[in-house]
Amino acid sequence: MTEKELTIQDFGINYQPPILTISNYEGLQKQLEDELTNFNNLVITESNLKSIKKTKAQLNSLKKQLDGKRKQVKREYNIPYNEFKAKIDGLIGQVDQVFIPIDKGVKELEEKQREERKQHVLELINEMAPEYDVKPEDVPFDPKWTNKSLSELQRTRDIAESLQTLRREQKLAVANRQLIIAHVKDKGMSEAESWLQLLDNGQEVQEVINAIDRTAQKIADDAERKQKEKEAQEAIARANQVTTDDGRVIDETTGEIVAKHYHLVLAFDGTDKELRNLLNQLKANGTKYSIVSNKEV
Repeated sequence: MTEKELTIQDFGINYQPPILTISNYEGLQKQLEDELTNFNNLVITESNLKSIKKTKAQLNSLKKQLDGKRKQVKREYNIPYNEFKAKIDGLIGQVDQVFIPIDKGVKELEEKQREERKQHVLELINEMAPEYDVKPEDVPFDPKWTNKSLSELQRTRDIAESLQTLRREQKLAVANRQLIIAHVKDKGMSEAESWLQLLDNGQEVQEVINAIDRTAQKIADDAERKQKEKEAQEAIARANQVTTDDGRVIDETTGEIVAKHYHLVLAFDGTDKELRNLLNQLKANGTKYSIVSNKEV
Protein backbone atom coordinates (compact mmCIF):
# COMPACT_ATOMS: atom_id res chain seq x y z
CA MET A 1 0.00 0.00 0.00
CA THR A 2 1.45 3.35 -1.04
CA GLU A 3 1.64 5.69 1.90
CA LYS A 4 -0.04 9.00 1.30
CA GLU A 5 0.03 11.82 3.77
CA LEU A 6 -3.48 12.68 4.83
CA THR A 7 -4.19 16.37 4.88
CA ILE A 8 -7.30 18.47 4.86
CA GLN A 9 -7.73 21.73 3.05
CA ASP A 10 -7.82 24.54 5.54
CA PHE A 11 -11.39 25.68 5.88
CA GLY A 12 -12.48 29.08 7.01
CA ILE A 13 -14.99 29.77 9.73
CA ASN A 14 -17.24 32.77 9.52
CA TYR A 15 -17.01 33.83 13.12
CA GLN A 16 -17.63 37.22 14.61
CA PRO A 17 -17.06 37.49 18.35
CA PRO A 18 -20.34 38.74 19.83
CA ILE A 19 -20.47 41.85 21.91
CA LEU A 20 -21.94 41.09 25.31
CA THR A 21 -22.30 44.05 27.64
CA ILE A 22 -24.66 45.28 30.34
CA SER A 23 -26.16 48.67 29.63
CA ASN A 24 -25.44 51.19 32.37
CA TYR A 25 -23.44 48.60 34.35
CA GLU A 26 -21.89 51.22 36.62
CA GLY A 27 -25.33 52.71 37.35
CA LEU A 28 -26.67 49.27 38.21
CA GLN A 29 -23.78 48.68 40.59
CA LYS A 30 -24.42 52.03 42.27
CA GLN A 31 -28.15 51.31 42.59
CA LEU A 32 -27.48 47.94 44.25
CA GLU A 33 -24.91 49.47 46.55
CA ASP A 34 -27.37 52.12 47.70
CA GLU A 35 -30.19 49.61 48.18
CA LEU A 36 -28.07 47.03 50.01
CA THR A 37 -26.36 49.48 52.37
CA ASN A 38 -29.46 49.51 54.56
CA PHE A 39 -29.08 45.78 55.21
CA ASN A 40 -25.44 45.72 56.28
CA ASN A 41 -24.62 44.63 59.85
CA LEU A 42 -28.20 43.71 60.70
CA VAL A 43 -28.69 42.30 64.18
CA ILE A 44 -31.23 39.48 64.10
CA THR A 45 -33.44 39.18 67.16
CA GLU A 46 -36.71 37.48 67.99
CA SER A 47 -38.56 40.78 67.63
CA ASN A 48 -37.36 41.50 64.05
CA LEU A 49 -37.10 37.89 62.82
CA LYS A 50 -40.29 38.11 60.75
CA SER A 51 -39.20 41.24 58.85
CA ILE A 52 -35.67 39.85 58.41
CA LYS A 53 -37.09 36.73 56.75
CA LYS A 54 -39.06 38.97 54.36
CA THR A 55 -35.88 40.89 53.52
CA LYS A 56 -34.05 37.61 52.95
CA ALA A 57 -36.76 36.47 50.48
CA GLN A 58 -36.52 39.77 48.59
CA LEU A 59 -32.71 39.50 48.33
CA ASN A 60 -32.99 35.92 47.09
CA SER A 61 -35.57 37.00 44.49
CA LEU A 62 -33.17 39.70 43.30
CA LYS A 63 -30.39 37.10 42.88
CA LYS A 64 -32.72 34.92 40.83
CA GLN A 65 -33.66 37.82 38.55
CA LEU A 66 -30.01 38.57 37.83
CA ASP A 67 -29.12 34.91 37.28
CA GLY A 68 -32.18 34.44 35.09
CA LYS A 69 -30.87 37.14 32.74
CA ARG A 70 -27.53 35.30 32.58
CA LYS A 71 -29.18 31.99 31.69
CA GLN A 72 -31.33 33.62 28.99
CA VAL A 73 -28.27 35.19 27.36
CA LYS A 74 -26.30 31.93 27.61
CA ARG A 75 -29.01 29.98 25.76
CA GLU A 76 -29.03 32.50 22.92
CA TYR A 77 -25.23 32.79 23.03
CA ASN A 78 -24.80 29.00 22.65
CA ILE A 79 -27.14 28.56 19.66
CA PRO A 80 -24.52 29.31 16.93
CA TYR A 81 -21.82 27.35 18.83
CA ASN A 82 -24.01 24.27 19.16
CA GLU A 83 -24.83 24.38 15.45
CA PHE A 84 -21.11 24.71 14.65
CA LYS A 85 -20.22 21.82 17.01
CA ALA A 86 -22.81 19.53 15.41
CA LYS A 87 -21.29 20.10 11.98
CA ILE A 88 -17.73 19.44 13.22
CA ASP A 89 -18.92 16.26 14.98
CA GLY A 90 -20.44 15.12 11.68
CA LEU A 91 -17.10 15.61 9.91
CA ILE A 92 -15.27 13.71 12.67
CA GLY A 93 -17.84 10.92 12.29
CA GLN A 94 -16.90 10.58 8.61
CA VAL A 95 -13.25 10.12 9.61
CA ASP A 96 -14.20 7.61 12.33
CA GLN A 97 -15.95 5.39 9.78
CA VAL A 98 -12.49 4.65 8.42
CA PHE A 99 -10.40 5.16 11.57
CA ILE A 100 -12.31 2.79 13.90
CA PRO A 101 -11.90 -0.39 11.79
CA ILE A 102 -8.21 0.40 11.25
CA ASP A 103 -7.66 1.08 14.95
CA LYS A 104 -9.41 -2.19 15.86
CA GLY A 105 -7.32 -4.16 13.39
CA VAL A 106 -4.07 -2.66 14.66
CA LYS A 107 -4.96 -3.48 18.28
CA GLU A 108 -5.93 -7.06 17.40
CA LEU A 109 -2.68 -7.63 15.51
CA GLU A 110 -0.58 -6.08 18.30
CA GLU A 111 -2.35 -8.29 20.86
CA LYS A 112 -1.64 -11.34 18.68
CA GLN A 113 2.02 -10.37 18.46
CA ARG A 114 2.14 -9.80 22.22
CA GLU A 115 0.66 -13.27 22.85
CA GLU A 116 3.22 -14.80 20.48
CA ARG A 117 6.02 -13.08 22.39
CA LYS A 118 4.53 -14.36 25.66
CA GLN A 119 4.52 -17.94 24.35
CA HIS A 120 8.11 -17.47 23.26
CA VAL A 121 9.04 -16.28 26.77
CA LEU A 122 7.31 -19.31 28.31
CA GLU A 123 9.29 -21.58 26.00
CA LEU A 124 12.52 -19.87 27.11
CA ILE A 125 11.57 -20.37 30.76
CA ASN A 126 10.85 -24.08 30.15
CA GLU A 127 14.24 -24.49 28.47
CA MET A 128 16.25 -22.50 31.04
CA ALA A 129 14.57 -23.46 34.34
CA PRO A 130 16.14 -26.94 34.65
CA GLU A 131 19.62 -25.38 34.37
CA TYR A 132 18.89 -23.46 37.60
CA ASP A 133 17.14 -26.38 39.33
CA VAL A 134 13.77 -24.63 39.53
CA LYS A 135 10.33 -25.56 38.23
CA PRO A 136 9.06 -23.47 35.28
CA GLU A 137 5.66 -23.01 36.97
CA ASP A 138 7.36 -21.42 39.99
CA VAL A 139 8.95 -18.66 37.91
CA PRO A 140 7.09 -15.32 38.35
CA PHE A 141 6.17 -13.95 34.92
CA ASP A 142 7.32 -10.39 34.25
CA PRO A 143 5.14 -8.62 31.61
CA LYS A 144 8.11 -6.50 30.49
CA TRP A 145 9.62 -9.67 28.96
CA THR A 146 7.00 -9.37 26.19
CA ASN A 147 7.94 -5.78 25.31
CA LYS A 148 8.52 -5.42 21.58
CA SER A 149 11.45 -3.06 22.20
CA LEU A 150 13.32 -5.66 24.30
CA SER A 151 16.10 -7.43 22.40
CA GLU A 152 16.30 -11.22 22.48
CA LEU A 153 19.67 -11.07 24.26
CA GLN A 154 18.37 -8.73 26.98
CA ARG A 155 15.22 -10.82 27.34
CA THR A 156 17.30 -13.97 27.93
CA ARG A 157 19.53 -12.16 30.44
CA ASP A 158 16.53 -10.84 32.37
CA ILE A 159 14.95 -14.30 32.56
CA ALA A 160 18.27 -15.83 33.71
CA GLU A 161 18.58 -13.22 36.46
CA SER A 162 15.04 -13.98 37.62
CA LEU A 163 15.81 -17.72 37.69
CA GLN A 164 18.96 -17.11 39.76
CA THR A 165 17.02 -14.99 42.24
CA LEU A 166 14.28 -17.62 42.52
CA ARG A 167 16.84 -20.38 43.16
CA ARG A 168 18.50 -18.36 45.94
CA GLU A 169 15.12 -17.65 47.53
CA GLN A 170 14.12 -21.33 47.39
CA LYS A 171 17.40 -22.46 48.99
CA LEU A 172 17.00 -19.87 51.71
CA ALA A 173 13.40 -20.97 52.32
CA VAL A 174 14.49 -24.62 52.74
CA ALA A 175 17.29 -23.59 55.13
CA ASN A 176 14.90 -21.45 57.16
CA ARG A 177 12.39 -24.30 57.45
CA GLN A 178 15.11 -26.66 58.66
CA LEU A 179 16.24 -24.04 61.17
CA ILE A 180 12.71 -23.68 62.54
CA ILE A 181 12.22 -27.47 62.83
CA ALA A 182 15.57 -27.84 64.66
CA HIS A 183 14.78 -24.93 66.99
CA VAL A 184 11.37 -26.36 67.88
CA LYS A 185 13.01 -29.73 68.67
CA ASP A 186 15.74 -28.03 70.71
CA LYS A 187 13.08 -26.34 72.86
CA GLY A 188 11.44 -29.69 73.58
CA MET A 189 8.33 -28.89 71.55
CA SER A 190 6.82 -31.59 69.35
CA GLU A 191 4.79 -29.64 66.79
CA ALA A 192 6.56 -27.48 64.18
CA GLU A 193 3.88 -27.13 61.49
CA SER A 194 2.21 -24.03 62.98
CA TRP A 195 5.58 -22.27 63.16
CA LEU A 196 6.39 -23.23 59.57
CA GLN A 197 3.02 -21.78 58.56
CA LEU A 198 4.07 -18.41 60.01
CA LEU A 199 7.21 -18.62 57.89
CA ASP A 200 5.17 -19.47 54.78
CA ASN A 201 2.90 -16.49 55.50
CA GLY A 202 5.85 -14.10 55.17
CA GLN A 203 7.17 -13.64 58.69
CA GLU A 204 10.94 -13.29 59.02
CA VAL A 205 12.74 -16.36 60.37
CA GLN A 206 14.08 -14.43 63.39
CA GLU A 207 10.56 -13.30 64.28
CA VAL A 208 9.38 -16.92 64.24
CA ILE A 209 12.35 -18.03 66.38
CA ASN A 210 11.58 -15.29 68.91
CA ALA A 211 7.95 -16.43 69.03
CA ILE A 212 9.07 -20.04 69.62
CA ASP A 213 11.34 -18.88 72.46
CA ARG A 214 8.50 -16.95 74.11
CA THR A 215 6.15 -19.93 73.86
CA ALA A 216 8.76 -22.38 75.20
CA GLN A 217 9.49 -20.05 78.13
CA LYS A 218 5.78 -19.78 78.92
CA ILE A 219 5.42 -23.58 78.87
CA ALA A 220 8.40 -23.94 81.21
CA ASP A 221 7.07 -21.23 83.54
CA ASP A 222 3.64 -22.86 83.64
CA ALA A 223 5.14 -26.29 84.38
CA GLU A 224 7.31 -24.85 87.17
CA ARG A 225 4.34 -23.05 88.69
CA LYS A 226 2.18 -26.20 88.61
CA GLN A 227 4.99 -28.25 90.18
CA LYS A 228 5.39 -25.72 92.99
CA GLU A 229 1.63 -25.71 93.56
CA LYS A 230 1.63 -29.52 93.70
CA GLU A 231 4.56 -29.60 96.14
CA ALA A 232 2.89 -26.99 98.33
CA GLN A 233 -0.36 -28.98 98.42
CA GLU A 234 1.53 -32.17 99.27
CA ALA A 235 3.43 -30.39 102.06
CA ILE A 236 0.18 -29.08 103.53
CA ALA A 237 -1.33 -32.55 103.31
CA ARG A 238 1.69 -34.13 105.04
CA ALA A 239 1.56 -31.53 107.81
CA ASN A 240 -2.00 -32.60 108.60
CA GLN A 241 -1.21 -36.35 108.61
CA VAL A 242 -0.39 -38.57 111.62
CA THR A 243 0.61 -42.23 111.78
CA THR A 244 -1.25 -44.44 114.26
CA ASP A 245 0.27 -47.30 116.23
CA ASP A 246 -1.08 -49.80 113.75
CA GLY A 247 0.71 -48.01 110.90
CA ARG A 248 -2.25 -46.18 109.33
CA VAL A 249 -1.81 -42.60 108.07
CA ILE A 250 -4.79 -40.32 108.96
CA ASP A 251 -5.62 -36.74 107.90
CA GLU A 252 -6.24 -34.90 111.18
CA THR A 253 -8.50 -32.25 109.59
CA THR A 254 -10.90 -34.73 107.92
CA GLY A 255 -10.28 -37.99 109.77
CA GLU A 256 -9.77 -39.66 106.42
CA ILE A 257 -7.42 -42.65 106.25
CA VAL A 258 -4.83 -41.51 103.78
CA ALA A 259 -2.77 -44.72 103.76
CA LYS A 260 -3.03 -48.13 105.35
CA HIS A 261 -0.08 -50.13 106.64
CA TYR A 262 0.29 -53.68 105.30
CA HIS A 263 2.54 -56.52 106.39
CA LEU A 264 3.49 -58.50 103.31
CA VAL A 265 5.57 -61.68 103.37
CA LEU A 266 7.42 -62.38 100.13
CA ALA A 267 10.17 -64.78 99.16
CA PHE A 268 12.78 -63.78 96.60
CA ASP A 269 15.16 -66.06 94.73
CA GLY A 270 18.16 -64.61 92.95
CA THR A 271 21.86 -64.07 92.89
CA ASP A 272 23.61 -62.23 95.65
CA LYS A 273 23.95 -59.13 93.44
CA GLU A 274 20.30 -59.20 92.34
CA LEU A 275 19.00 -59.51 95.90
CA ARG A 276 21.28 -56.71 97.14
CA ASN A 277 20.01 -54.43 94.35
CA LEU A 278 16.44 -55.29 95.35
CA LEU A 279 17.08 -54.47 99.03
CA ASN A 280 18.77 -51.19 98.07
CA GLN A 281 15.71 -50.23 96.01
CA LEU A 282 13.34 -51.01 98.89
CA LYS A 283 15.50 -48.95 101.20
CA ALA A 284 15.58 -46.04 98.73
CA ASN A 285 11.76 -46.08 98.58
CA GLY A 286 11.53 -45.94 102.37
CA THR A 287 9.96 -49.36 102.61
CA LYS A 288 10.57 -51.18 105.86
CA TYR A 289 11.61 -54.78 105.52
CA SER A 290 13.14 -57.59 107.51
CA ILE A 291 14.99 -60.71 106.41
CA VAL A 292 13.18 -63.75 107.79
CA SER A 293 15.56 -66.31 106.32
CA ASN A 294 18.55 -66.34 104.07
CA LYS A 295 19.72 -69.59 102.67
CA GLU A 296 21.34 -70.85 99.56
CA VAL A 297 19.19 -73.02 97.34
